[in-house]
Amino acid sequence: MLPAQKQLLLEILAAITLFSILVFVKTKLFPKPMQYRRKEFEIGENKHRVDIVKGLLPMNTGTLTINTYDPLSASYITMPPPTSSVKGGFAYSFWMNRQGNSNRSLSNKNIIMRGIHKGSSNLVKGPLIRFGEKQDEFVVEFNTQKTPHGEWVVNPNALQVFTGNKWGMYTFVFRDYVNEHSLMKGLRIDLYIDNKLIGSHVEEGNGLRLNEGPLYILPNVENVHPASGLLADIKYFNYALDANDIDSLFKEGFGRGSYVTPTSKKVSTLNDNYNIVTMYTETRMLDGKK
Repeated sequence: MLPAQKQLLLEILAAITLFSILVFVKTKLFPKPMQYRRKEFEIGENKHRVDIVKGLLPMNTGTLTINTYDPLSASYITMPPPTSSVKGGFAYSFWMNRQGNSNRSLSNKNIIMRGIHKGSSNLVKGPLIRFGEKQDEFVVEFNTQKTPHGEWVVNPNALQVFTGNKWGMYTFVFRDYVNEHSLMKGLRIDLYIDNKLIGSHVEEGNGLRLNEGPLYILPNVENVHPASGLLADIKYFNYALDANDIDSLFKEGFGRGSYVTPTSKKVSTLNDNYNIVTMYTETRMLDGKK
């Protein structure tokens, strides 16, 4: 081997060694955040309900951030993934009293978001439930397998009955869309107000792209007009509620005391009870195939 070739080889080896050292140091000193899930909450058939907020939560409280992926965090709670059966899915439900707030005070106000939230940007949404631009309008944003910008603008006329100082229960159900032949064809989102189905949104040949990000209640409130409305009893279900489930939930009513969030499930050390998971969770709802 010629001296010049030896020198080049030594330089390449030195560069590889230096790169390996830098990668090792970065990994140890600046580890990439990991998402964890208890093995008992892997996708399956068990149904779970999580009471995220109990009692009355003023809309001008500010952002509540709930950690759902790091068991070492003081605010950690478990959010079991959706059930895996056909027509499986998940749901969020909450009570709300807008206390006469106009469109100006609630325009684009975010209510619930699961994902990555940074400043005024919502980077990962699975889902984001918010008010729209127009009076009495809801907007549901969600990541899908085909686009990170899925959106459903709910018919504003459906919400006009709650323009005054009235309480209503709002339930958003996300489920597999199954046709009359019991074949999985895509995704479906339903909105119930109290115990009545108000509207549905169907996307064939597509599927929700779920995530393991934190849960935010009232994110970005600093960027919208102040609101004096109230939320109450925010709940998550890891399965798609049906009409009977929602009717029972409506009859429960809601708590009238000051709000409380779930007791932390923080652990002192991680062990074999936890699996590392990716930020995104794959779904089975792709290309209209079962």
